[in-house]
Amino acid sequence: MTKKIIASAVLAAALFAGTSVSAAHAAPAAAVSAAKVTVTAAQKAQVADAVQNATDNGLGAILVTGFKKPSAASKALAAYATKYVAKKGAALDVRVAATLATKLVVVAADDNTDGVITINNHVVNDGSNFYVAAGTTKVTIDSQFATPYVTISVDGATDLVAGDNIVSVTATAADGTENIFSYDVVVG
Repeated sequence: MTKKIIASAVLAAALFAGTSVSAAHAAPAAAVSAAKVTVTAAQKAQVADAVQNATDNGLGAILVTGFKKPSAASKALAAYATKYVAKKGAALDVRVAATLATKLVVVAADDNTDGVITINNHVVNDGSNFYVAAGTTKVTIDSQFATPYVTISVDGATDLVAGDNIVSVTATAADGTENIFSYDVVVG
């Protein structure tokens, strides 16, 4: 009992201090217990539907998503999906990707990155120039894609300098396919 109290105090102090000490580091393994996470019947049905949909439509993957940070639940669902795909003998990859959505889901994953990208609320085409006023140091990149499972990463939208600045937007489709869009942001 004393070890658990001390371990809890050490963990709480570490969390308040902003360090990355985990419960496993703060306490002996015997003092730390984690609740077992189970995959629900509804989630199992989602996996089966996603595998069937991906197989029927000639897609190469299914996607486990709907969480901001990996959790025990998302890891358990991904593990179940991987086992299910192997059991069915399906030639599918199981992808796991965090999104802003908060409901854990499994979907058939396609390579669709069709959509619209904007710079400072203006629609831009891949390879185009975008002009901003002298002294501008950053631009805002937004996007809207045909599927909610596309994620983007942006490089070069901050710390702009006078003249040409290449801004790259990498759109990653649900199946992991990447499409890179580049823009020349001209300051001045």
